[in-house]
Amino acid sequence: MKKILLSMAVALVGSGAAFAQHAGQAGLGVNIGVVPVIEGEGSPTNFTLGARVQYSATDLIRLNADFNYGFKDNFISTFDATANVNFMVPLSQGFYLYPLAGLGYGNINVDLDEFGSTNLSRFVFNVGLGAEYEFNPNFAAGLEFKYRYMKDYGSLPVMLNFSYKF
Repeated sequence: MKKILLSMAVALVGSGAAFAQHAGQAGLGVNIGVVPVIEGEGSPTNFTLGARVQYSATDLIRLNADFNYGFKDNFISTFDATANVNFMVPLSQGFYLYPLAGLGYGNINVDLDEFGSTNLSRFVFNVGLGAEYEFNPNFAAGLEFKYRYMKDYGSLPVMLNFSYKF
């Protein structure tokens, strides 16, 4: 059994060169999604819109920067800027599955109208899993699911993204 699993792992890594993204490839994109809060007051689910910049450092490792704004829900709006590392595992031609991990900055704005507002800045850590499909060498769409930790404000973002690669 160990030999079979080892053989499958070697085959997967070996086949990665045939399907992998090209080192040095960059991309720009947009993020659209929802971010339900699982820790914190008010339990908002923010509709989120954002931008992304990505760079393939190697054929299998992609660096990604996301900038997202969560629209106001239950008096709370958010902004985050995170840098993520994606390990691109090719499953078939143009289709990738990738674990991700990242660090960044988060801002929570609680606006209680007549009672005033509070602005909180937080360290952000996230881990998750994503999938991407390349429609052609320049255009891809993906889906990411993360656990995002911010002190007193953990959330589970689900983001659809579209990228133009050059």
